[in-house]
Amino acid sequence: MKILEPHHDGSQLYVSNSAPKIGDSIEIKVRVPAKDQCTRIFIRFFHDGEPRTLEMKIKKKFPHEIWWSAQLQILNTITHNRFQLVDLKSYR
Repeated sequence: MKILEPHHDGSQLYVSNSAPKIGDSIEIKVRVPAKDQCTRIFIRFFHDGEPRTLEMKIKKKFPHEIWWSAQLQILNTITHNRFQLVDLKSYR
């Protein structure tokens, strides 16, 4: 199956632990089509009201998709996050 857009849905396929405790480290993944021109991905989250970012790294490459991942330490009981994809021309 080919994907057409970058994808992360919060399921067990994309988050290593669906019920982490404060202090746990979890792996967060994003799947991006191989034809996408993405060169970097950042995950943005908040800790004590301050925005933080982590750069994701390529974990696996397949003919039709690339998996990116980052280890995120859980610092709050609720952790909201966003992804920023970067290519040679833009941010999205």
